Amino acid sequence: TPGPRVRAVRLSEDRNTNKLEACRAYARMVNNKDFSCLEPWLHEDFSYSSQWVMEEMEGRNRFAEYIQAKLETWKKEPGFLRAQIAYTNQFGAGPCVVIEQDHEDNLIATLLITMKEDRIASMSMCGVPSPFECRRTGEFPS
Repeated sequence: TPGPRVRAVRLSEDRNTNKLEACRAYARMVNNKDFSCLEPWLHEDFSYSSQWVMEEMEGRNRFAEYIQAKLETWKKEPGFLRAQIAYTNQFGAGPCVVIEQDHEDNLIATLLITMKEDRIASMSMCGVPSPFECRRTGEFPS
């Protein structure tokens, strides 16, 4: 008699190539301190949230003002901030971005992305899932 039938399960990281490219665009923006790397990816109905900021930002323009100011600050600060492509199966997220500050063992946040019509509908900067729990790839888009 044949053994039990085994069905291959694809991990969420295998399914969404557009989400992976969107994560790369965000990481490229952080690594180059250049908003133009991410801007074309943002959906018209874009929103941004962070576990460390009380207010959710609605709209591309509001986020653009916020992130461009942060990028200018990051350019002036000593040390480094880098973004790496990672994967998590928590919340069914799949591709995500892990942020490092000053050295590779100082993982400070995970960025989760939700897509709509091949554009980024929302981004959430969070500590859950922990960047330490994500599978880091060693890919730092530049």
